[in-house]
Amino acid sequence: MGLTQKILLFTSVLVVALVFSSLVFTTIQADRLAEENVSRGLTETRQVWETYQADRYNKLKLGIRVLANDPGFKSVVETKDAATMLDTLKERNEETKADFFIVTDPSGVESAPYLVALVASSWSAIAMVTAGLGCNRSRGPSTA
Repeated sequence: MGLTQKILLFTSVLVVALVFSSLVFTTIQADRLAEENVSRGLTETRQVWETYQADRYNKLKLGIRVLANDPGFKSVVETKDAATMLDTLKERNEETKADFFIVTDPSGVESAPYLVALVASSWSAIAMVTAGLGCNRSRGPSTA
């Protein structure tokens, strides 16, 4: 092999090595930048979602307290008529926007042996309604 071919071969290997190292460096930098952007975006999204959920929960508690303190609804619960409770809850759900209700008597015993499923759009909100002074379930809002 002549000197010209050796110089050409050395230069070619050097160029290929530089291109390869530049490609590796760029890929690592791009990956790091993309990961930072995704992490930042997820953090911002989580904060927005938590704010939305907290606001939704507060509105739900307010609506449920109004419903639970309604004397008309309390009398419907005392009758233990599931059809009437279902109709009443369907009407009130337009204001409350709860996914479902668990109706209990003043002692915390469920008035209907099943959940009254009104809206199946989200699993995150559970509205627990009591006809008495409070609900003995840990997630339920107190009406006091």
